Amino acid sequence: MSYCPSCGSASQPNAIFCTGCGRRVDQPSSDTSPLAVTPSEQPTPRTPAGPVFTAAAPDPGGPRSPLLWVGLLVLAVLVVGGLFMLVSSNDDKAPVADSGQVGAPTASASAATSAPAPTPTVTKTKIKTKTVTPAPPPVQPYSGNARVIACDSTMPNGEYLGRGDIGESVAALQWALASLNYVGASGAPLGQDGQFGAQTERAVLSFQRNHGLPQDGIVDQRTWSTMNVSLRSFQGINRCY
Repeated sequence: MSYCPSCGSASQPNAIFCTGCGRRVDQPSSDTSPLAVTPSEQPTPRTPAGPVFTAAAPDPGGPRSPLLWVGLLVLAVLVVGGLFMLVSSNDDKAPVADSGQVGAPTASASAATSAPAPTPTVTKTKIKTKTVTPAPPPVQPYSGNARVIACDSTMPNGEYLGRGDIGESVAALQWALASLNYVGASGAPLGQDGQFGAQTERAVLSFQRNHGLPQDGIVDQRTWSTMNVSLRSFQGINRCY
């Protein structure tokens, strides 16, 4: 083994170049060569006086990107929304009643309670009723006493005659009105049937109107007396004799 004359590094015996400085080992080095430096003559590095400032190592993570914050915010919203939906779905689930628990409501009982009661069907039957009016008692046939009754200046028993009355007093009234040429509503002469109806009432109203009496269709003592006077002087003939 041989040593390099320039740097003093050991090299193989037959080596041409030095493995330390790369110079040819077969050429002698001069002391004046700037590269001819022995290991003992190599300069010692100096340490600068005073504090030594070293640059801080950059953060491997670097500044946070806005997209990273947006992504974290979206993720948090999704997590909160999922938890809310999970809680809501649990609240909406109907509780399942235990079949062995006493008094637990069942689905059929709940449905029966909430279902409205059926409305009863009412069948209305209309019953036709007919009012039967009893027939009036038969009228006694004219007995020939109408003229005698009508010529009496005092009404029989001081009564009033009006629509619906029947009897010989009504027949006497009808005879008196017919004798004075008064007719009924139909224009036909009055008959002595003893029934105070619409025909007789129409003739009484006409008589009261012609003699200045109250037109009420009722024959009172005043109307009867006026009619009695007319019978005794109608057209110069006394109808009572």
